[in-house]
Amino acid sequence: MTERETDSGADPFASNAKALKTAFDTMERQAIALKAAEDSGDQLAFDAAVSELRAAQMSFLRIHRRFPAETALYLAQRQAEVVQGLAFDPFSLVVRQDDDFDEPDGARSDPE
Repeated sequence: MTERETDSGADPFASNAKALKTAFDTMERQAIALKAAEDSGDQLAFDAAVSELRAAQMSFLRIHRRFPAETALYLAQRQAEVVQGLAFDPFSLVVRQDDDFDEPDGARSDPE
């Protein structure tokens, strides 16, 4: 840590918090995309999802190495939000026969 970082009094994690959330959200979305691509046999979609997942994992791990305690706290808070129903739960998605994703119980309104 440089003198400037310690003297400014600013939280060095604050600037990385949004990137951590973005990386975690991307990892969740790409895990779902991987499963859908695998089920449909779409190799191009699978490869694209793998690439995006790996990039998100690299960002996540980079931040985790610099801020292990803050990252652990974020993950604990994220899990609490899922349990309380405040955060997106990727396991709540329902896959229809035509491999389109729908939210359960008509949570999303159908424009038709």
